[in-house]
Amino acid sequence: MHARRPASAGSAWTFAGLPALDAGEIQSWAAAADGSVHAAFKNTEYPCDPCNMDLYYGRVDAGGTWTTETVQAGRWGDPNDEFATNAALVVDAAGAPWIAATFQTRVVTGSLIGSELRFYGKRGGEWCFETVADQSDDYAGADGTAFTGETPQLALDGSGRFHIVFDDVSQWHDGTGANDVPGQVRYAVRTGTAWNLATLFEQPGQTESPRPLHAFDSPILAVSPDGADVRVAGVERIWDTDSIYNSTDMPVTLRLLAIAVDVALP
Repeated sequence: MHARRPASAGSAWTFAGLPALDAGEIQSWAAAADGSVHAAFKNTEYPCDPCNMDLYYGRVDAGGTWTTETVQAGRWGDPNDEFATNAALVVDAAGAPWIAATFQTRVVTGSLIGSELRFYGKRGGEWCFETVADQSDDYAGADGTAFTGETPQLALDGSGRFHIVFDDVSQWHDGTGANDVPGQVRYAVRTGTAWNLATLFEQPGQTESPRPLHAFDSPILAVSPDGADVRVAGVERIWDTDSIYNSTDMPVTLRLLAIAVDVALP
């Protein structure tokens, strides 16, 4: 169902039924001003070999049927698996879709060997992307700094500027296997043709703090219409362990944080 209500006082809700989208995992929804509904989704069905790792986009108009497209083709198998996930979708005032997602490279056994933040849009009718960030900002694990772009959230301001919040990732291996922990909050805003990056909440990575492990879970984003006031909320996690593999419960401290950012825009 798609429910809509105009912003004017006293306006009533209207409801429209939409056909089901044939998707294994819908990662993000967006509704446009013209009443169309948009989705970013995956169709990976585990267990599988080979697996469909593509990222898809779909659109449906009221009374219509879904049309779908491939945003990012995935790769399965030797030498590495490559795919986009954690998609966040917005639709601009002209009805064009835009997606921020994590692009991951993993060895066939599953260990992460690199991740980056990508921003997808359409040019000439074809999906293309920009890499917004491909290195962590000193939030590192023993495997290095080539891990970022986790759990992105995407917003548009009233001037059509794109804003993204996301996490870096600490990645390391121990005797049990690969460890990866998302942490510290980073922010990107696109002004003109350039992305400007900042770290909003710094945390020590695994190399700096092997125990406890510092993480930040699933930041969410709100942006004022003029784009100058950005608010981010999420949960800081301090976990009294040196591994994500534990045979007993390990103490964890959770703290809900709200971060206010004044953005200097041209």
